[in-house]
Amino acid sequence: GFDIILLDVCMPEMDGFEVAEHIRQAPQKEGAEPVVMMLTSSAYGEQAARCGRLGVAACMPKPVRQVELLDGILVALGKAGPARPAEKHGAPAPAAPRPLRILLAEDSPISRDVATEMLQSMGHTVVPANDGRQAVEAAAKECFDLIFMDVQMPEMSGLEATAEIRALQAGTGRRTPIVALTAHAMKSDQQRCIDAGMDDYLSKPITGDRIAEVIARVLAEAPEDAADPPDRPSRPAPEIIDLAALLHRCMGNAEAMNRILKHFGSSARGIPDRIEQAIARGDMAEVVHLAHSLKGDAASLSAEGLRAASEAVEKLGRVGAEAAARTRLLELRAELALCLEYIPEALANTHQTT
Repeated sequence: GFDIILLDVCMPEMDGFEVAEHIRQAPQKEGAEPVVMMLTSSAYGEQAARCGRLGVAACMPKPVRQVELLDGILVALGKAGPARPAEKHGAPAPAAPRPLRILLAEDSPISRDVATEMLQSMGHTVVPANDGRQAVEAAAKECFDLIFMDVQMPEMSGLEATAEIRALQAGTGRRTPIVALTAHAMKSDQQRCIDAGMDDYLSKPITGDRIAEVIARVLAEAPEDAADPPDRPSRPAPEIIDLAALLHRCMGNAEAMNRILKHFGSSARGIPDRIEQAIARGDMAEVVHLAHSLKGDAASLSAEGLRAASEAVEKLGRVGAEAAARTRLLELRAELALCLEYIPEALANTHQTT
């Protein structure tokens, strides 16, 4: 016989739980029962509960390190107490207070399947996305409680997708927690994730216990209604250019206001094309510079729509989100066009009142 039997939950023909059940039912000599240990995708949820019901001595989330496996074997054999793993990992992470609807953006089919299995074993519903663009589209169509976002993906990176999702949610009262999945554990890489608008990060390879910990952490920090904000009273749309505010800023001098409007009309017209060209050649520093300047000019004019659109492009430029910046540039173009169309009307009205 064997002293220890180490099983994997996911096996062809017969899974680890079925094997453990057969072992438990098979006749054994007294004192010769083997110790059964199970490798699972999570140390929490239904898989852990089934291990307990089957009398499995240890339920260990994959991937398992050598020292963790040794500790588990010693504990299962009664040759070591459970203090060492507890000291190493701390107290078990609390389970999520409710089943969550989670968007999982991961381009690797294997990594996506592993993470999906872990999350589903904890009772959560998982909606997969194969790249950043699909993640943005999914986030635009429905609300999620949480998003796991791989950083390096084709079409649109996780940083770009996060910046785009944050731009979509701006002003809505909703801010879905986003957790980065990254192969890099350097502090600089982690900071890039936070700067892009992510709330937390997990370095790969991920484990069930670390997923549970980060879910508990970000949910504790997020407002309860983050995924489904209450209805808010509608506010009137801001004026294209608040002439009263601009006139006040010009100390009541209508001629000065008119000169400023004319100068802006001639100087700002080509900025969207310049931004688009900078994006095309990958010069995000120039994108930031142009968008920042336009944002300042729009704020001076009290053109709130243009100011907000310029700020969105500026933020995307700062995190290198080229695809997302190109998308938001369309809004900037539209807002600038409204301003340029409005200026002749504003000038005419000013001449009539002076």
